[in-house]
Amino acid sequence: MTNSKNIESASITSGIADLAKKIAGRTATVGVIGMGYVGVPTMMAVAEAGFHVMGIDTSLDRVQSINAGLSYIEDVKNPSLEPLVSQGLISASTDYALVRGLDVILVCVPTPITKFKEPDLGPMQVAVSGLAKNLGDQQLIVFQSTTFPGSTEEFVLPQLEALGNKAGRDFYLAFALERIDPGNQQYLVRDLPKVVGGITPACTEIASAFFSSFVDSVIPVSSPKVAEMTKLLENTFRSVNIALVNELSVLCRRMNIDIWEVVDAASTKPFGFMPFYPGPGVGGHCIPVDPFYLSWKAKEYDFYVNFIQLAAETNDNMPYYTLSRIGAILNDHGLPLKGTKILVLGITFKANVNDTRN
Repeated sequence: MTNSKNIESASITSGIADLAKKIAGRTATVGVIGMGYVGVPTMMAVAEAGFHVMGIDTSLDRVQSINAGLSYIEDVKNPSLEPLVSQGLISASTDYALVRGLDVILVCVPTPITKFKEPDLGPMQVAVSGLAKNLGDQQLIVFQSTTFPGSTEEFVLPQLEALGNKAGRDFYLAFALERIDPGNQQYLVRDLPKVVGGITPACTEIASAFFSSFVDSVIPVSSPKVAEMTKLLENTFRSVNIALVNELSVLCRRMNIDIWEVVDAASTKPFGFMPFYPGPGVGGHCIPVDPFYLSWKAKEYDFYVNFIQLAAETNDNMPYYTLSRIGAILNDHGLPLKGTKILVLGITFKANVNDTRN
């Protein structure tokens, strides 16, 4: 008599082997949900590796732009995008039903915060709902959106398994953090080590195999939580150190010390120091947002990350401090703040980007 568990095991082995073969042969079809500053460069990197890529987004304008070979992402130039569209390697749609025919799905939707500094999982919920309704067999699903530790296992997994599908058997689920740095032409998608944590060892293995096809270095970790926490550690590290130098800049102002000269001098130390520079606050998609995902989740464990919260408060106060300094400087010149025309050179969160959000 044939053992049903053996049949099931053989079926799983066969399913993941077929998927691995498709990935190795570049015949796997890849979907990218969310065509923003992470999704579009990811589509480019995957297509340049030889895969056919379908972008899925709720914005019809974005879809039409990509299908016309026109990039709205500064780091992706039209001369690079257009040939891939013409060759049929990149296309886009608003139809989540197309997910059924894909082999690999990468989720790159935004994960913002509310005005109360709490996670806004709306975009992620739309993506998960669309996946759950259109889940195919033996698909690899990888979330790349930065979020709190436990999101993949506690928020995503239950919804994908709600209709009886099982991760590691019917589909493969993992989290792989993104490290795209807008405006940075030195480190592109291929150059950024990819940390991958799957729900099961098989999930980690097949996700690592996929990313290895277009990323130079892949680092498997023991779970999605580890990968999720890794991204939050990276960005919280920056937030805390930016807050430190922002606070010191205020102190140095009172002490009549040039903080820029101090940082430059400290940077001559060949070990144990990394320079951070003061500014009117923090901006971008990550630093003003990600630490709040961690502090929110920490409360579930009756843990209050006071250090992180203090850094956020310091950085959030810098725009007000900057305004007070402008007022003081104008006053020194006998000018009122109201009615005075002020020229601002550079309004994005850093140089060489055109995104004015955050």
